[in-house]
Amino acid sequence: MNLPSLLERIAQKLHRENGRAILVGGAVRDMVMGHPIKDYDIEVYGLESLDVLEGILSEFGSINQVGKSFGIVKLKADDVEYDFSFPRKEEKTGKGHKGFDVTLNGTLPFSEASKRRDFTINAMGYDILTGEILDPFGGLNDIQYRILRHIDDETFVEDPLRIYRAVQFAARFGFELAEETFLLCGKMVEQGMLEELPKERVYAEWKKLLLKSGQPSIGFEIMRSWGNIFLAGIQTEQKCFERNTYQHLPSSIFHPSSKSYLCHRS
Repeated sequence: MNLPSLLERIAQKLHRENGRAILVGGAVRDMVMGHPIKDYDIEVYGLESLDVLEGILSEFGSINQVGKSFGIVKLKADDVEYDFSFPRKEEKTGKGHKGFDVTLNGTLPFSEASKRRDFTINAMGYDILTGEILDPFGGLNDIQYRILRHIDDETFVEDPLRIYRAVQFAARFGFELAEETFLLCGKMVEQGMLEELPKERVYAEWKKLLLKSGQPSIGFEIMRSWGNIFLAGIQTEQKCFERNTYQHLPSSIFHPSSKSYLCHRS
């Protein structure tokens, strides 16, 4: 795996301090699937505190503590940004994606720290020094068989945005939703969980679906099967539609000449 040489130097320094640097998240997924890596997220295990991590990273570039409350230290070096973080557990305590209590724990097992993630394909790790792939939930197997599978029922439902993430991942990668994931998402839709989502977060997933997917229609068909959730949580005005129904949205996107369209606001 071709990683910036800086990461290996940092991993070596962390190792000398009894730390272990694990590349996590979408970077590992993209590496396995042969896609370019765009974001570098590294979890550091074995250190006593976030202050120790900051001290080590400060030797390699400029530090930004904007995410410190979530155990994240941002490093910028050679015009590249890296997110280093402590393993953490999250407990849902309120509404929205910010309604979590975060507990940092440098000794947390990788499998336990990864349990908070959404899908198996996003819960893998890559040991920067040894090249070992950590795969506690079978992400490699799911990539091989092109299946999108959630990790844990209790943690998955804590953030309803994961329904839209399931849609855009399925469309981008041409994956099928595991039956249990499909059913859980449908249940969340029925319970009205999408209504709590800020429109900005929904828009971000829509943008990925439309701009990063070769076949957005895959996502539309999944959403249709859950009851036309295309713009759930976003209020619209009747005058913005020639036909006041969401079921025409997919055809209007793929067939601009259709009379079912979202209006342009000046």
